[in-house]
Amino acid sequence: MGYYIETPENFGKAEHLIAHEGATRLHPDVFDPPPDKVWVCVVQNHYFEAAGIAYDAQEFRDWTFPDDPRPMIWLEMSKARALELCPDLRREFR
Repeated sequence: MGYYIETPENFGKAEHLIAHEGATRLHPDVFDPPPDKVWVCVVQNHYFEAAGIAYDAQEFRDWTFPDDPRPMIWLEMSKARALELCPDLRREFR
């Protein structure tokens, strides 16, 4: 898992992405984002939250590992905006 979106605070990342970046909540079962969107998994860790981008089916499987007990919130957001927030992500969409 390698691409993350940073927000001003360590917690409240899903709320920030919804309020400021146009993200919407999602409850995915299979990896099938529209071509102009990316899916972001906000995972609660002990000292911070991570907003990881599931840019392909393998990343999605890694984020949805059934034995992972951490709370997760799935979001969908504009691919263009995700690329602005995480420019390194471009290498996955060439």
